[in-house]
Amino acid sequence: MAHKKNDAPGQTRTERTREEVWSAPDVDIYEMDDGIVLLADMPGVGSDDVEVTVEEGELIIEGRPQPTRIKGSRAVHTEFGPNLFRRVFTLSSDVDASRVEGSISDGVLMVKLPKAEEAKVKRIEIKSE
Repeated sequence: MAHKKNDAPGQTRTERTREEVWSAPDVDIYEMDDGIVLLADMPGVGSDDVEVTVEEGELIIEGRPQPTRIKGSRAVHTEFGPNLFRRVFTLSSDVDASRVEGSISDGVLMVKLPKAEEAKVKRIEIKSE
């Protein structure tokens, strides 16, 4: 799995009718015998605010944190903006894209990318004669 070069933090991207500034979330990637697990730091993003897609051999992660509102107040100064998180990874053919799963908890997105059967490590039993 490779990070795309044109996917750097702070870039703008065109979204249908407007341009938005987005930032790339920090990620940790772990490989196991049966697949890869990707953890992405996306504070303030809930399950309804994140989208994970696999398209043309790429894993695309997008999320938008919801602004914090304090009941009975009005904003005097804000720096928390509706910033889009976005990150794109190129998937190897070892990943079974049809079985990718995701979940989010406490602002950490977990994406499980199972290996295709033919890519899994196979142990061969050696018999003595």
